[in-house]
Amino acid sequence: MNAIIGYVDLILKDKLHPDHRAYLETVKESGHLLLNLINDVLDLSKIEAGQLVLEVSVVSLKELITDAQVMAKGLLIGAKSNLDLRIHIDKNVNDQIFIDGLRLRQILNNLLSNAIIFTIDGRVTLDTQLVK
Repeated sequence: MNAIIGYVDLILKDKLHPDHRAYLETVKESGHLLLNLINDVLDLSKIEAGQLVLEVSVVSLKELITDAQVMAKGLLIGAKSNLDLRIHIDKNVNDQIFIDGLRLRQILNNLLSNAIIFTIDGRVTLDTQLVK
């Protein structure tokens, strides 16, 4: 996976058509997600033993959601789906949050991917709200 991501980085340094650049950025992001998934599978024994350590830090929620949206749009294009993808972030939601960004990124990507895969027609919406 590191080699694939590395070669994509090399290609991205070239002058590319904007559509091709966007496709390669999606491939790169997908490669990072797959690499993280592989690492998570390898960490399964830590989870079962109760020894998984979360990497908690301040992350941008908007950035995580935007990344998930890019991945979902790539999936929609690849699947030639006519679904409408909508993302809404309530104005009361803080952008900077203290969380394990990698885990939240995986959750968002899995939710959107599954929603797209299992929705035949209509719309997929990610609605982020502050719950007190």
